[in-house]
Amino acid sequence: SSGINAEYGDNFQKSIWSTEALRVAATTSSYFSCNTPIENHPELRYMGPSDGDTFIFPLFQLPHFSVHQIDDALALLLSTANSNQRFTLSSGYFNPSKRLTSALKNTKSHVDLIIPSVEANGFYKGAHLKGYVPDLYNLLAIRTAKRCPNVSIHEYSRDEWSFHGKGLWSNDCTILGSSNFNRRSTLRDTEFALGIVTENENLKDALGAERDYLMSFTKILQSRFRPISVLGFPVMRNFL
Repeated sequence: SSGINAEYGDNFQKSIWSTEALRVAATTSSYFSCNTPIENHPELRYMGPSDGDTFIFPLFQLPHFSVHQIDDALALLLSTANSNQRFTLSSGYFNPSKRLTSALKNTKSHVDLIIPSVEANGFYKGAHLKGYVPDLYNLLAIRTAKRCPNVSIHEYSRDEWSFHGKGLWSNDCTILGSSNFNRRSTLRDTEFALGIVTENENLKDALGAERDYLMSFTKILQSRFRPISVLGFPVMRNFL
């Protein structure tokens, strides 16, 4: 439409994409070449949805260089979504930053969050203080659920399996990569992900099947943390 062309430029005019998908594609494109705006690189205008039905783009997280493309894309998706949209977010170690907590709290969409159960956490039955790490993640999940009314938290639970899956699935965009969407990813760790924006129905079905398969091993979040773990939470949170 003419409104979309005016907002996102001629490089997107050949395709009929949803407004949300175009916004994600245009915004993430602006981060190519070390955050140099796309208008300074005319050759990048030919890399986009107008060339096919699927647009795959890199997202980098380099906190020490103030590059937060994964966080930016996630915040953009959640902030522009409407009440008819649904997201599935998966994290092996969910310890949300203030920015992500705010985005989850204020989004109009519904978000299904997949995290490991206490038994599926990589630190389950760890020695000494490590043994309390699953309790802390459970406590964080309980607090997030109370603060974010549109978020349903599901625990991955499968006999003798741990869980470290991570990604974001929605109708408009999928993000798959190394980020756990947590404070470490925002403030410390170097991360990489691929954003996938597609109108290909076969690919949409395959991505949806992956999400559904993960969800099939989940149950609704339960409060499992031991009360003593609350005492160490203020200090330990910065290391989770």
